[in-house]
Amino acid sequence: MKRILALFTIAIVAATAVAADGDAMKWSERMLKWSDFQGSSVIDGKDSYMKTSLDIESFQKQEDGNTIIKLGAVAKMFRSGSFATADSTCRTRQRLRYHQLQFDLLEVMRRRLQNDLNSGMTGIDADNRLKYYRNLYAEQLAAIDDETDNGRNDHKLQEWEYFTRKNLEEMGLPHVPAVTPSDVSYGLFIGLGGLFPTSTIKDYFNGFFTFTAGLTGGYKRLKLKALIEYGQPKMREPNVFGKFDAQGRYSQLSVNEYASFIGVSVSGGYSVVDTKRFAVTPHFGMYWSSYGWNTADYEWIQSEEDPAIYIAKSTGVTAKQNFKNFNWVAGIDFDFKIHHYVSNLPFLFGKREQLTSMVRITPYVAHGVYSKASPDVQGYQVGFSVAYVGLARALTLK
Repeated sequence: MKRILALFTIAIVAATAVAADGDAMKWSERMLKWSDFQGSSVIDGKDSYMKTSLDIESFQKQEDGNTIIKLGAVAKMFRSGSFATADSTCRTRQRLRYHQLQFDLLEVMRRRLQNDLNSGMTGIDADNRLKYYRNLYAEQLAAIDDETDNGRNDHKLQEWEYFTRKNLEEMGLPHVPAVTPSDVSYGLFIGLGGLFPTSTIKDYFNGFFTFTAGLTGGYKRLKLKALIEYGQPKMREPNVFGKFDAQGRYSQLSVNEYASFIGVSVSGGYSVVDTKRFAVTPHFGMYWSSYGWNTADYEWIQSEEDPAIYIAKSTGVTAKQNFKNFNWVAGIDFDFKIHHYVSNLPFLFGKREQLTSMVRITPYVAHGVYSKASPDVQGYQVGFSVAYVGLARALTLK
């Protein structure tokens, strides 16, 4: 259940993260300036402080008219979380060199992490390496603070600057690899619709609204889905089984005005059209359906006031009744892909994924022959559904 909820909410979480990241500056943009320290919070005993972060980010970019997904390590500082006292005696060139050294060291960790990502890490292993380099960065920051007296010892500061810049030069800039969504897709959907029986089925039950939920998956253009739908059709014939006494009076009636309906189907299909924004997938499969309701038995009692009048009275015998059938279903899924998102965290199978939000419109028809009735109640059930679909595809290195 947690995974299902995560699939529906991850887009909201991502949007929040993007908003919070609005004041971030990447190491690759330029050298630090004192104007980058825009925060107002002050830590006791510190004239300045720089808030930084080492992360793994998935992003999409356009290259030669094609959408390319890339997975990269990012070193950044946050302007609103970094501060420096207004006193000009504290905003010295040496103090700024101290913070630049911190930023340069973070870039060393980023390049080492990027090299690990380039070896094929995209999921849990990549996150473990990220944690390792974050911890290593914290340890080396502590060593720098201890040896340089928080940046006051210029000689030690120069040694660390030389050591760090030499590391940057030797490593160079590692490339950011492209990743591709796998051919396997998986997800879930939830929606509303309607079902309208025909032939003799409609003599007993009206059309009704349905609630639909299910799972979907596929390999390339081959698709598979399983769903369950529920509704409450109004009963048109209370004496469903046609039970009468010797005088032709009904001896059984449904207790409720509405029956309950459950439909379960498993179907496979092939996407005859599949673009970035739209897909069409005819499908065919098996369909189990059930109409259920409660009945009560009645007997006719002669009125004491007028012997010519008979009054129906329940015998107290009630029973659950149903029509069940296993048959076929066919339909067409029209998928409108409204949003694509690349996750920055491992998801269902321990890998980062491309998540797609879709609106699916599905007209369908199912056959039903309910032989419990005499004669058989049968016909077609024509339906439609409008559903939200959350689809995921794991990312792998090309």
